Amino acid sequence: MKANYKIRNILGESSVRNKLKSDLAEIDALTPISQANVELERRLNGKPAYVASVLLAIPGPDLRATACDHTWAAAWMKVQLQLREQLLKRKTAQARRLKYRLSSPVKMNHG
Repeated sequence: MKANYKIRNILGESSVRNKLKSDLAEIDALTPISQANVELERRLNGKPAYVASVLLAIPGPDLRATACDHTWAAAWMKVQLQLREQLLKRKTAQARRLKYRLSSPVKMNHG
């Protein structure tokens, strides 16, 4: 997985980056991520102050998530939940399609 991190106006950038990497590795274990673009920013005049956003290039449509909160950790947790929900919906839909294909009667062409 290739990852780009943009962390702005947050103290302890290296420890924050390590946390983001670790959490992305968990998502990568669920579905292979070819590229991740992660942005985490503390807005100096914003309420709530922290914004986290992610774009993941994975097989099929890319996943995107954005969240705001009063701490960077809370904003990041919301983004992770959004990504996991999107993955769950996708896997559920795939399973439903596979189940439908397996349960539908096979049409035979007698000619």
